[in-house]
Amino acid sequence: MLQGASNNLINKMENSDPDKFVEYLRMDPPTFNELLNLIKPKIEKQHVVRTPIPASTRLQICLRYLASGDTMPSISFAFRVGLNTVSKIAPPNSSSSFYNYKGTHRIVLLAVADANCCFTIVDIGAEGRRSDCGIFQESELGRRLEDNDLDLPEPKSIVENGPKLPYVIVGDGAFALTYNNSVKSYRIGPLLYLV
Repeated sequence: MLQGASNNLINKMENSDPDKFVEYLRMDPPTFNELLNLIKPKIEKQHVVRTPIPASTRLQICLRYLASGDTMPSISFAFRVGLNTVSKIAPPNSSSSFYNYKGTHRIVLLAVADANCCFTIVDIGAEGRRSDCGIFQESELGRRLEDNDLDLPEPKSIVENGPKLPYVIVGDGAFALTYNNSVKSYRIGPLLYLV
């Protein structure tokens, strides 16, 4: 394992070529490290008899499998871990669930941000083959919005003596105009998605 992609290739890309790191794992090094810190307690194995595969390598194996669509033997060879180990880290056939209509693998991040661009709600992990609207409808936010069970602020004037306007969630054209008129479809150009 000491000569695998994790210890050589990925380490070198992280330190000297972050663009290649993104191309290889589909996220930049700071995002990878943040994700690793969040999930490390859940994926780190205890040292019993042998030295376990580090949590960072386990995450890299999973991300590379999802990002590339490579075969498990290929991932096993690249990371210098057993094929059986790879199949436990990246379950077989899981990649087809994350394969979307555009021909790429994707994990959906559904997030709500306030007017200051601060995330207030984040839901991550839905399969890429599912529609954004379907994911939203099945999310806790979507269900609570449908049941009118959110503690939304009362409508408010944005200018003095102006009409009171309700708080709304703005989504792209994939979101249905439902939820008591609280979700608004808003078309924007592709450059504005880079907020």
